[in-house]
Amino acid sequence: MFHNKVRFVSLTLLIITMLVIGTVKVTTVAKAINTPWLHVSGNKLLDPNNNVVILRGVDLTDLAVAARHGRTATQLIDLATDNANGWYARVVRLAVYPDAIDQTAGWNANPDAYFNTYLNPAVNECIARQIYCIIDWHYITDYSSSAVDTATRNFWNYVAPKYANTPNVIFELYNEPTTPNNWSTWKSSAQPWVNIIRAAAPNNIILIGSPQWSQTTNNAASSPFSGSNLMYVVHIYPQHGGQSTWDSWFGNTASTVPYFITEFGWQNGGGNPTSGTTSGFGTPFYSYLETKQVSWTAWVFDTVWQPVMFDSSWNLLGGENYMGQMTKAELAEHQNDNLPGSGGGSTPTKTNTPVGPTVTLTRTPTRTNTPTGPTATFTRTPTRTNTPSGPTATRTNTPVAPTATPTSGGTGGTCSPVSATITAPFTKDGAGTFCWQSSNLGGYINSWNTTSVTINGVNITNLYMASSSYPAKIGGFWYVTYNGPYAWSHFEAK
Repeated sequence: MFHNKVRFVSLTLLIITMLVIGTVKVTTVAKAINTPWLHVSGNKLLDPNNNVVILRGVDLTDLAVAARHGRTATQLIDLATDNANGWYARVVRLAVYPDAIDQTAGWNANPDAYFNTYLNPAVNECIARQIYCIIDWHYITDYSSSAVDTATRNFWNYVAPKYANTPNVIFELYNEPTTPNNWSTWKSSAQPWVNIIRAAAPNNIILIGSPQWSQTTNNAASSPFSGSNLMYVVHIYPQHGGQSTWDSWFGNTASTVPYFITEFGWQNGGGNPTSGTTSGFGTPFYSYLETKQVSWTAWVFDTVWQPVMFDSSWNLLGGENYMGQMTKAELAEHQNDNLPGSGGGSTPTKTNTPVGPTVTLTRTPTRTNTPTGPTATFTRTPTRTNTPSGPTATRTNTPVAPTATPTSGGTGGTCSPVSATITAPFTKDGAGTFCWQSSNLGGYINSWNTTSVTINGVNITNLYMASSSYPAKIGGFWYVTYNGPYAWSHFEAK
């Protein structure tokens, strides 16, 4: 910092000195792309001249959580668009968790604070870097409750008007609806949310998922939502299955439905359903995406949440076990493909104005080293773990029968001492070991990021179980054991 005691400095020396100490921030955006308004026609995303646009990029963790993992969201956006270091994300997905995650308050705790501290700076950084961004309302829960409906309406009533005049911004309606697993029920619940956005923001693209963790979106082929500039979201991971699953979930209907794959990824040995390899999942899936000509963002640009792209020192991970290097290579390979307007051949003029208050941030220079693979083993949080069928899920579980077969309970299915008597609806988040007794567990129980969960001795760890599959009561009660190692471990009975 300069002090008042400095009496004279030439203009040239002043500028040089300010640049050296970082008082003046110079941002270079190599090969920036045009970011005009986009629109949807048929199964295509188009620019104003009706050129086909395919956006390719990465997902961030919850914006407030990002800094706890070593870099702020704005720093991560800079890294993902650092052309000099070989990164060419043309879109970045910004996850906004409604409720607390990783011991960090979500949007609902204080919308103004979250917007001003996290969301708006991230959006403005995307504008400055001349890329698109997806504002992702990252609910992972039953979509039919009045509380979720109210929170979702409040969010879009707040956010949509803020970016109604910003072509860079895409809205993702609701990350992963879970239950009820019924397309008609989902449409009835979610169409009013679409209408809220469209009334406030007539032109922004809206991305719509589906029940069962955005894995049944192919229903849009026969029963689409009402409205213009709508696209449909699918989330897919290795343990969901191979090409037959990809075909069923979106490939067979990609000729008529405009899809945007906003989550996929792999990590060998990662939490279900992310466990997979580059040769077994990464290479064929990236090839499949190009064959179907759909836009995508890869989950997740982080060191902790799985599947990770970096180690704990922000070295890029790759090889057979990790997705970071291949994702970077895919973005580089397609850096000039299917871009809006100029197609990436020239540097366009930035015309979009940042929204709201601007914030000056001092950023840590990004690393430029890209190792060929990990040099150490790290214990990471099992996060992306939704499973539609077959494999056991850990985080975002799917309503299928558990792998364990419920049996009539005996005294061996009880637990003691009883920590509390619970009644549905009941939710537990956090670390700890408990024994609960209940005569009413509601219509289903679900858990994720736990070490173990049992009901009357039946192992249902990180599984969804409908009430029709509950084991017999023991003496008029169910006994639930819960062992959660993380602040974000979760159990619910509803």
